[in-house]
Amino acid sequence: MMKELFSNLKFTSKYIKGQRFKIFLLCLLDILRVVVSTIFPIYYSKVVVSITDNDLKQIFLLAILMLIINTFGLIFNHFSMIISKSIYNKAFSNIQTNIGHEVLRLKDETIKEYGTGVFIERIVRDSSKLANIFNDLSDQLSYIMMFIGSLVVIFVTSNLAFLYLILGIILSYFVISYNTKRINKEDKKFRKVNEKTLGFFNEMVRGARDVKMLNSEKSFISNFKNQVLNTNNLRYKIRVLNRNCNLEENCLADSVQFVLLLIIALLLLNGSLVPVTAIIVWTYSNNITDINYFFSDFMTMVRDFNLSSERVKELLGNKVFKKEEFGSTHLNRVEGNFEFKNVSFKYDKKKVLDKLSFKVKANTTVAFVGKSG
Repeated sequence: MMKELFSNLKFTSKYIKGQRFKIFLLCLLDILRVVVSTIFPIYYSKVVVSITDNDLKQIFLLAILMLIINTFGLIFNHFSMIISKSIYNKAFSNIQTNIGHEVLRLKDETIKEYGTGVFIERIVRDSSKLANIFNDLSDQLSYIMMFIGSLVVIFVTSNLAFLYLILGIILSYFVISYNTKRINKEDKKFRKVNEKTLGFFNEMVRGARDVKMLNSEKSFISNFKNQVLNTNNLRYKIRVLNRNCNLEENCLADSVQFVLLLIIALLLLNGSLVPVTAIIVWTYSNNITDINYFFSDFMTMVRDFNLSSERVKELLGNKVFKKEEFGSTHLNRVEGNFEFKNVSFKYDKKKVLDKLSFKVKANTTVAFVGKSG
């Protein structure tokens, strides 16, 4: 999964050319956000101790300091969101433009075989996943740095609590990795079926007039209903699987926190920790026990990004979706008359033109009018 991630990041990076300085600023702001979120719990612990000691002066000073820290955190977060939106919009536009260009090169039989839903999903949903990956990774990097900072603080404060949390992290990783593979397998099935349903619906809307003229409403509605039921059943199956996986992961996280609380209590009893250091360990441990959510979000992000990258690459390539081959000669201006001699043309087995011959003189306009316009 990670090897595929790096390959797809390299593929996507071409759509953010000229955005490197913004990405640098985004990373810098994320680091500053991490600094704020890392030092805040230290002063929070001091506030708790000051309240216990009834030290009003210390409480007042800490409150002012925490307000300043929070204000800087909000400012860093505000500018980070502005820059990330700018990067996303540029990348999204570039990816959609590229896909749109390739869609126009698709062969008619390819569009007929797969339906329009396949291409609509990729130009809308999958493009968005690719465009947002660098912002997502920036957020994940922020959490990783905060996570490492919290581990360092706990290691310095209590080696036993540190070792226990490391074991909890390893166990969480294996459980979440297994659940992600299960969800990924079902998600691939759902996307394929959903594309077909979306394509059928799009064709039904476009051909609504013909459907009514042929009195085929019941047949189309029956077919559409079956496709919708199948799609929604798969969607429900994924949601149930997600809920079950979340339940397992949350139970594991709660168990880890429960045991950690017992360890802190024992360390307080034998004097290895004092109330202030115990509060610090417990406060920072919340950042670490939330690793379940981080692993889950990270695995989901990588899964979705890799799957969307694979689908966009399919559309840009020529192996799955066949493209028209165009010549390189371009006529800037055509002079003289046009003449058709014995021209025949058919759609599948239905003949449309049969040995048609005519002439169109230069500087004249000729219109062909039929049932479709």
